[in-house]
Amino acid sequence: MVDAPVVGVEPVVTPVDDSGRVLDRNSRFTAVSLRNDDSEPMSVRLVYIVWTEPEGDERQQAEQVVPVGDLIVLPPKQSTLVPVTGAARTAVAGAAGRVPASIKAYLSR
Repeated sequence: MVDAPVVGVEPVVTPVDDSGRVLDRNSRFTAVSLRNDDSEPMSVRLVYIVWTEPEGDERQQAEQVVPVGDLIVLPPKQSTLVPVTGAARTAVAGAAGRVPASIKAYLSR
């Protein structure tokens, strides 16, 4: 069993470009706005997921999962901007507009 913090809401994840313009998850974004709407602090990590494009009845699978940044501690009712660098930036550049992708936050320690 994993001892995770109790949070009432999930973090809000929004990909953005260098000027802060909101983009969709399949665009070539350079940062991620991460917002905590909860009344408690939350510790999260981000991953960028590149998905397969299944044929027929096949199920979509994660082809590549790349961490974005390190552990992020978000105070209640606050936001932060996480730059997309290194391997994550390379993955975004390779997948953007070409294959399905996601940017996900998950609770962590």
